[in-house]
Amino acid sequence: MQKYILFGLIVLVIIIVGFFIYQNNTSQNTILNQQKITMVEFKEGSVIIDSKDQSCNLDNDCILFQPDCEDCNFDVINKKDFSKYTDAKNKYCSINKPEKQCDIIFTGKLQCVSNKCVLE
Repeated sequence: MQKYILFGLIVLVIIIVGFFIYQNNTSQNTILNQQKITMVEFKEGSVIIDSKDQSCNLDNDCILFQPDCEDCNFDVINKKDFSKYTDAKNKYCSINKPEKQCDIIFTGKLQCVSNKCVLE
């Protein structure tokens, strides 16, 4: 009888340990997936916009974005990814402060053309 109880306890311990290992791996994968989603690349002080983040259905899906730290250039992205890019740009530019700052007004038009946000 004691052998069965001991065997049952060992099986129970193995199940509990396996559960904790599974939970730990799942939470790490979730964190890694979140990091991949929010990853924004920079080149020469400017945000590189992923083309999938310029997808749209309507003109109203698009928003103007200044990808460089100097705010001299304009690009357009979809509204749902705007905060991802502005947050990344602000963090990057706070560390890599620009030598100059532009004061330009955009006079063009934002449009959704063939399901892609573009500047006209």
